[in-house]
Amino acid sequence: MPGVNFIEGINSNLNTTEIIEAIIGAERGHVNLMEEQQAQRTNQMTVYNSVSAMLLGLKAKMSALSNPASFQQTKIDVSDTSYASAASSGEVVSGSYRIAINQLAKNHQIASQGFSDEASDIGTGDFKISLGDNSVTTITLDSTNNTLEGLKDAINNSGAGISASIISDGTSSDPYRLLLTAKESGSSNQINVTSELTGGTAPDFSTSSFDVPETLNWSANSTSSVSLGATTAYDGSTNKTYTFTVRGTGTQTIGSGDIEIDWTDGTNSGTVTVSSASTEIALEGDGSNGLSLSFSAGDLVGGNTFQVQAFSPLVQAAQDAVVSVGSSDGGGSPIVVTSSTNTVDNVVPGVTLNLKKVTDSEVPEILISTDLDTSAIRSQIEDVISQYNEVMTRIDSYLEYNEETEEAGAMLGDTALLSINSRLSSLSTITVDGLDSGMRMLADIGIRTSSLGKLSVVDSGALQDALDNNLDDLLKLFTSWVDSDNPKVTYMSSTGATKASPDDGYEVNITQVATRGYLQGTAISDPSDAPITINDSNDTLKIKVNAMVSDEIVLEHKTYSSWNELVTEIQGKIDADEKIGDMGVEVSFSDTGNTGVLKLESASYGSGSKVEIQAGIANSAFITLGLAQAKSIAGEDVAGTINGEEAKGSGQILSGVSGNATTEGLKLKVELEAADLVEGADASIVFSKGIASQFDDLLDTLTKSTEGVIARRVSAIQSQIDYTTSRIEDEEDRLAIRKEALFAQYIEMESLIGDYNATGQWLDTQLAQLSANWSGGKSGS
Repeated sequence: MPGVNFIEGINSNLNTTEIIEAIIGAERGHVNLMEEQQAQRTNQMTVYNSVSAMLLGLKAKMSALSNPASFQQTKIDVSDTSYASAASSGEVVSGSYRIAINQLAKNHQIASQGFSDEASDIGTGDFKISLGDNSVTTITLDSTNNTLEGLKDAINNSGAGISASIISDGTSSDPYRLLLTAKESGSSNQINVTSELTGGTAPDFSTSSFDVPETLNWSANSTSSVSLGATTAYDGSTNKTYTFTVRGTGTQTIGSGDIEIDWTDGTNSGTVTVSSASTEIALEGDGSNGLSLSFSAGDLVGGNTFQVQAFSPLVQAAQDAVVSVGSSDGGGSPIVVTSSTNTVDNVVPGVTLNLKKVTDSEVPEILISTDLDTSAIRSQIEDVISQYNEVMTRIDSYLEYNEETEEAGAMLGDTALLSINSRLSSLSTITVDGLDSGMRMLADIGIRTSSLGKLSVVDSGALQDALDNNLDDLLKLFTSWVDSDNPKVTYMSSTGATKASPDDGYEVNITQVATRGYLQGTAISDPSDAPITINDSNDTLKIKVNAMVSDEIVLEHKTYSSWNELVTEIQGKIDADEKIGDMGVEVSFSDTGNTGVLKLESASYGSGSKVEIQAGIANSAFITLGLAQAKSIAGEDVAGTINGEEAKGSGQILSGVSGNATTEGLKLKVELEAADLVEGADASIVFSKGIASQFDDLLDTLTKSTEGVIARRVSAIQSQIDYTTSRIEDEEDRLAIRKEALFAQYIEMESLIGDYNATGQWLDTQLAQLSANWSGGKSGS
């Protein structure tokens, strides 16, 4: 740019800036061309990203249609959902079922006697709890937690399957009770409690009792007090409240005539007569349940009321759900089904019932109807067709040329988008191999392609007939599937690289079955011959399962006199461990006569399956149980070939490896055991890809985030944009330098012209002066 002393055209009278801008503009022509290319490429990227988004939407719907579960959609009607709800849990068959709910499953609940507050001293020592036949959990209370609240927290942290809470019954004396609730419902899940606490008032979960009388409306003029009789003992089994009301009016002195007091427990009622002080008076009749009272000397006032609460530790009995299936009409005999929970499977095939309440005289039974929901399946197929047509319409709009308006689509002639369009169109007319029913292409179920390349259901009856009468083959028409001649070799999944098999299938040869890792101890004496005593010197286990280390597992202190008793204890404590409890470790023993060995086996298969002891813990039980020198045997992965091609095993999953010509990405689950292996092929599978699966594979290759066709195309365009942007920046820098140079040249030109002008003016002056001098000289001569 010119300097501050530059005055444009002062000497040349030229518009210097205009001239230079014209020169730069002419030289910038190829930059303008590159910017136009940038705009076109940016537009191309926008189009490709739009197409990719639509294809991803189509892929989501196509993936769902390629899933066999899409063809198992069911409709389940329950006549009255206030009694039960129902959901599909598997393959549902059409049918109608009459169900009576006779009983709901309940969790066992028991409560202790009352305490004055949550910090009441309950003693120290061992408090043992268990749920049903599960192993006993021992909680040790010491001076740090020997309160009602401390026991509650210890139970909740024990992993015994029992929750504890403290409730207040609202009475004025000893209102706080410890409530235990089984986490699992059902009659087998009874809570068992053994207390060995000393030095305080231990919670009692077995003794029914009456609470001390509590005055309600008690006149200030009443001087007599009421207490429980000496022989009072509650022989009932329900929690209830007795309410007592003194008859008559005014002050009545005990011992000066009979005083009648009415009572009720809400159901039963009666009257007791007080004739003298400090005399035990027993309630009589229904509902009395062993309650007796005693009144001290003094006065009572008519209308006085007081109450006595009867307490039973059994708050709620553990019980199973009981359901009757069928009807007794016409001499029928319903089937009675029990369940430990209110979630009941397979009373109706493939249906899970959630029971809510017991049927009654008003609604003695509910009707459950099940059927395949062919309308939902059809809707899903039609939804995919609609989405496909929307994608194709959008792609066509980018590629078309309108002769009337002479307007071209944004991607007219784009070879990559033309290829995508062609590949999508071709799949609508493919034939699925391996089907014998004549249902091998979309046209066979009434779906055809129009002249405009769009799909439509042109024969609605053909599609509905396939849904109603040939759903198995319709499923195969759309999904990937395997027919295996061995039920222990089943299809898991495949990829776009997996090729359909010929009609005679692929042979599967297994050279190694999958196994589970285990820990096997050394021989110890049979506990029935030599009982095993566990105490605080040998009560602890710590094991690692599949790289997960357990907490310290403490066995119950007792003498074990059978293998079953010992295994049950170890199994229960492992199952209760927070780290490995849900990993399915199986504890067993092998009895070899006078000795035997313990075995701890992982539930998982493969090389990652392993059970190991963790040495170096205090009070270890490993020596006592024969586990100190135990052998840890890792599991093995399945091994073999599919169609003669290399396959890699992971647990029970056998997968065709990358690069295989036919079986790349094919995953099979092999549940064979060593005894199942035979010479030659262990299974033969026919693998075929349905239309939706093939579409899904294609869409995957088109839309993968980094390796997909569109992603690579967008990446290539972005590279071109980046390269051109760099070139434009270089040219802009060059033109800026060129512009500066031109301005410098014009400034130099103006300076030279100024010099020339100054010199000319000086010459003119000198010449004029010479001329004047010359003229003056002549006239003087």
